[in-house]
Amino acid sequence: LTPSISQAGSQLLSFASTAAIASGIVAGTMFSIKAIQDYETALASAQAITGTTNEEFKAFKNQIELVATATKKSSIDVAKAFEIIGSQQPELLKNAAGLAAVTEAAITLSKASREDLESSALSLTSVMNQFSLSHDQAARTMNVLAAGATAGAATIADTSESMKNFGSVAAGANVSLEESVA
Repeated sequence: LTPSISQAGSQLLSFASTAAIASGIVAGTMFSIKAIQDYETALASAQAITGTTNEEFKAFKNQIELVATATKKSSIDVAKAFEIIGSQQPELLKNAAGLAAVTEAAITLSKASREDLESSALSLTSVMNQFSLSHDQAARTMNVLAAGATAGAATIADTSESMKNFGSVAAGANVSLEESVA
């Protein structure tokens, strides 16, 4: 009986190993298919907000992939950030490189503040809008917000919220972004 039980256990173990490998392959394939579908959905949504043709959107898609690689963020998250930032700063919807610069700054701000990307993107673009700053000032704005949160008692979201009431007045009175955040 002992050899028969041993042989049956060995066959059962072999079957279990094969089943585990097969289910891993199926699960991996399903995950990959879902990720591709999510990426295509995010790209379609970003393209819809830019109002570009497939040919025109290639520049935006290229920038999404470059930002994703540079920031080590998923392309899906970057495409969603493009959409959020583009809706907050419509002038960037015709400037793929400018949209990429603001998105990269928002991702860095998100990592530094440990806030979600959407909140960081909204905070960054809100402050930039209050001071009428263009995309080439995104890194500066991000640094000022991060420094303000580090040195002060207010979070980046709190600073952004206060700038909604104070930012345009400060900008009109020629008070700099740095002085306003301070």
